[in-house]
Amino acid sequence: MAIALDANLGNATNSDTLTTTSAATSASRVILFAWWYVASGTCTGATGGGLTWVVDKQFKDTLDGGNHLAILSADAPSGLASSTVITPSFSVAADFGPGLAAASFTGLATGAAGYIDVTSTGKEDFEEVWTTNNLVTTNADDLLVALSFGSGGVSNTATAPAIEIHDFAGEGAEMVASVYRIVAATSTYTPGGTWSGTVGLQVNIGAAYKAAAAAVALQVPTEFPPRHFGPF
Repeated sequence: MAIALDANLGNATNSDTLTTTSAATSASRVILFAWWYVASGTCTGATGGGLTWVVDKQFKDTLDGGNHLAILSADAPSGLASSTVITPSFSVAADFGPGLAAASFTGLATGAAGYIDVTSTGKEDFEEVWTTNNLVTTNADDLLVALSFGSGGVSNTATAPAIEIHDFAGEGAEMVASVYRIVAATSTYTPGGTWSGTVGLQVNIGAAYKAAAAAVALQVPTEFPPRHFGPF
């Protein structure tokens, strides 16, 4: 099965929870994006839908000292119903946010481990054009996702061939955007986008998810050797 976007599951502004606005199909992986502001602390996981959530990547900026981004995911073999409440957990309560969003994809590796190819290191600057730091893939078929925070009340446009999933206010003028790209060769990638105006700060992270292993076709012989009865 080829990798594909299954559903945009919605977003939530300045909320401790995200209630999904669409259903995720069976045999999908659900990806949760989070931004929040606090001087210290980490995202420790999430609950929702009876799934096993894993923090795949998180980063806190140093230029402002409190903007956190995290990408979490969960294998959803039976899918995820619409109106499911997803609740990320944090070691310290957020001062601002969280801004949360989610999407589901099909055709990705399953299980609670071994599904990640690579993640990027965090990146931060004051430019309008944003990218992750390099995602140097080692797996031929990957889903690349990138998450960005931008201050200033601006909107995002994904950089082709990346495609935008989310573009919303995490709280006030603190904007959150996510994009994705599907690749079919190992290489160095920097998915990202462009903010529509001047941003006071942008912070970016990314992750590459492996495609599901190809099914092995059962080889059935077309001819059978003759049967022998009795002694040889």
